[in-house]
Amino acid sequence: MKRTLTYISLAVFCAGLSLAQQGNAPSAAAMVQHQVQHLTQSLGLSSTQQAQATTIFTTEQTANQPIMASLKTARASLTAAIKSNNAGDIATLSSQIGNLEGQMVANAATANAQFYAALTPDQQAKYHVNGGFGGRTFGGPAAGRWRGGAAQ
Repeated sequence: MKRTLTYISLAVFCAGLSLAQQGNAPSAAAMVQHQVQHLTQSLGLSSTQQAQATTIFTTEQTANQPIMASLKTARASLTAAIKSNNAGDIATLSSQIGNLEGQMVANAATANAQFYAALTPDQQAKYHVNGGFGGRTFGGPAAGRWRGGAAQ
């Protein structure tokens, strides 16, 4: 149960990205609403905490929107560089993609730090922030499990 939240958060994020590729992406607001609903069920958030979480995670989504657009462009350029065997562009674009992904990890970590600070000690005990590789598992009871970590 402690690790379920990260799985759901990751699944929602991946589903959003998948749907975005198909043109049927849920809005950032819908993804945040779903995340806050799950956090409320998992952690028993008060209405004040729900409002704080909505603000925090909406800010994260808003900050990540231009980064995601830049990532899409950089990945398309990387594909072209691979097809043309352009080693210089491959190196440059790979570095650029890593930097952009790092910015998204920092945004997620910042949002989760703010959210964690708004939790009670009991809620904090349930909310694991020691996520796995690349920050993709930051936040929630399932942090780290997708990489094969044991349930806590």
